[in-house]
Amino acid sequence: MPIRVVDAGEVSGLRSQAAYHGVARAFEPTTPNTIVVLTPGDAHVCIGFHQRVAGEVDLAYCRREGLPVVRREIGGGTVLLDRDQLFVQWIFHPSSLPRQIGQRFALFTAPMIAAFREFGIRAEYVPANDVQVDGRKISGTGAGAVCEAEIVVGNFLFDFDHERMARVLDFPDDTFRRNYREGLYRYMTTMRRELGKAPGRERVKSVYLKYCAEALGETLVSGEFSARELEAMEATESRFATREWLHREGGLERPGRKIHADVWVYQGTESTAPGNIRTTVRLRHDTIDAITFDCAFPVQESGALRRLESELRHVRLAHEPVAAAVDRSKIHLGPGGLDRGDVIRAVLGAGAPASSIVHP
Repeated sequence: MPIRVVDAGEVSGLRSQAAYHGVARAFEPTTPNTIVVLTPGDAHVCIGFHQRVAGEVDLAYCRREGLPVVRREIGGGTVLLDRDQLFVQWIFHPSSLPRQIGQRFALFTAPMIAAFREFGIRAEYVPANDVQVDGRKISGTGAGAVCEAEIVVGNFLFDFDHERMARVLDFPDDTFRRNYREGLYRYMTTMRRELGKAPGRERVKSVYLKYCAEALGETLVSGEFSARELEAMEATESRFATREWLHREGGLERPGRKIHADVWVYQGTESTAPGNIRTTVRLRHDTIDAITFDCAFPVQESGALRRLESELRHVRLAHEPVAAAVDRSKIHLGPGGLDRGDVIRAVLGAGAPASSIVHP
């Protein structure tokens, strides 16, 4: 059966999420596999099904800025979405997609990567669900099941507001926010950043759909949403707009914040004799990419903590290399009794969740 393509154009932020949910909720055995392409006409914040909105999103800031917050029914993290993105959404019969999630994402991202490369962007698939350019994420993807349909979604980033993204999230302090924001700049990219200017949206759609037909080995046929699907979208919008849905019980508390599959920001506090040390660390794989110490007590030597931070950058997060970096810094934090072990524990404690975190 040919694959139906629905180009929904520019829609509201809420409809951009309700579209694929509505198609899935109206799915029947005779419904064709469907690819939806659309653009959210207004900015909004979208959280994953398993997330807790409290502690994840700065709701007060979003209210002040007029940014709606929407919970979707599939997993993944919090994302800032706006008209500088093109959404691509697959709503397929389960038998039409690989059962193994890695293979499913590899299939889904193949036409995206081919499209990026046609525009001169050296994109590649990074398991489990990233599309990256030289270690920088250029597309977000997610997957899940809704009713009888399997859904895989992603986006083309024409441009991205890093400052706003760092602001909509609820962080424990400004140090954490700064590390996260700097990580976004370093480890995310866009088509505009890679090419100097964003390509035309219609051209991106055309190239992408060409490679979808090639990757899926099927004919693509332009179509429209059915009346039943539109009704399901409206019902989904009504449910998504309720406080009960946004603040649903349960949800996961994450020990850190994800920038992409390999980059996370964490924070921990170590209690010591002279007072607490708060450590904020950005990790790439298992290596310290950036680290900041904040002490609740005076440090004897001016610049000592900054020298220690410098020594710890690019050091693997393990006891021996961290201890060696602390020794190289020749830090003297007295006179309150802070010792070498305190500093090592502060570093390892901040990054400890990295070894046990469950990636969304």
